[in-house]
Amino acid sequence: MLQRSVPHTREMTRAAIAVLVFCAAMNFFSRGVSETFAVFLLPVTSDLGWSRSTYGTIYFAYMATIGLSAPLIGMIFDRFGPRPVYTAGVCLFGAGFLLASFMEALWQAILGLGIMTGIGISATGMTVASGLVSRWFERRITLANALAYTGIPAGMVVIVPLTQILIEATDWRTAYGVLGYASLAMVPVIWLLPWRAMGTGADHIQSRKTPRSFGLSPAILRHPAFWGLFATLFLASVTVWSVMLQAVAYFVAVGFSPIVAASAYGAVGAMSVVGLVSFGWASDRFGQRNSVTVGYILSALGVAMLWHLQEERSLVTLVGFVVVFGAAMGSRGPAVSALVARLYPENVAAIYGATTIGLGLGGAFGGWLSGVLYDHTGDYGAGFALSIATSLIGITLFWCIKPLSVGRWTERDQIGETQ
Repeated sequence: MLQRSVPHTREMTRAAIAVLVFCAAMNFFSRGVSETFAVFLLPVTSDLGWSRSTYGTIYFAYMATIGLSAPLIGMIFDRFGPRPVYTAGVCLFGAGFLLASFMEALWQAILGLGIMTGIGISATGMTVASGLVSRWFERRITLANALAYTGIPAGMVVIVPLTQILIEATDWRTAYGVLGYASLAMVPVIWLLPWRAMGTGADHIQSRKTPRSFGLSPAILRHPAFWGLFATLFLASVTVWSVMLQAVAYFVAVGFSPIVAASAYGAVGAMSVVGLVSFGWASDRFGQRNSVTVGYILSALGVAMLWHLQEERSLVTLVGFVVVFGAAMGSRGPAVSALVARLYPENVAAIYGATTIGLGLGGAFGGWLSGVLYDHTGDYGAGFALSIATSLIGITLFWCIKPLSVGRWTERDQIGETQ
């Protein structure tokens, strides 16, 4: 009994808790300011005369950059530690927002809001936080990562509505400038943190570190299980962002005030915390296949409720969408994380980094295509239909690919010996 309590005591040190608070705080700010895309959509497109698909191109660049840069950011973190990664990340997205405050041409928006902000958010988000947290927590690593993750929806709840208020009080250029200067003001604070203590990690974890494989062998890439995991996050991201990028504009179009629209958008993010915890427990209790299936069904149900708002504006229906769709946002991540660890125990970092690319590309594709569909139809329905369709495809994949369906390798599918 005494031996079991030792790891718990060692993990809950002041340094470990400080790291956890820092990671949550960085997620709060960096993802909070980056999730303001939706509240800038109407003022930016109206002022610059851009179409929804043009604005979606910026979001495509942003999400694709996050996904494609994640593996490289992880390698830089492992090689040089957290201080230069976090500092450079904040510098990049701060400068990106400042560039956006002066933008007139599309290339400026793609460079500032797409590429610079995308790399910056990737360098200050969960890709780096999960690596830093893993140096301090072992026995409670899932809970620790979940607590660090809570900063993301909290940032959406607080920063997105505040940005909407700032836009209404001034204009969108001023709002981007404020976000940029506020970000850059954090740079010296981050650089001067006691990184020697924060970045080293707990002795009892570092002493047991063993070399792992970080490659993706041909056997892994040939097997449907890998592409099933990749596709699950890709489809989940399309399901979410084909709706969420247009959500604030849609809420305003059906008759809600901009503040209510921005608050509802942030509340969806808050509900994803409930989904993360609930579906994480359900995934262990009832299996990944059942958890993912329910999550996709709830996503489709939430989109149906959202679609119904154009027929009848109802605060009850809006709240229903926030609760159902928001909870479903946290349903796929825990299941995929568990399957990666179970199916590829010696390749967790490489496989998880590769599936993160799918997450970024899915968000890029979904956000961009929803704008194209709106421009061609003049209606939000096509984007909502896309979201529901990807939910159904996601369910089908999990039921058809055997290792994902049963949560383990079968003798026929076993690839461990060929890795």
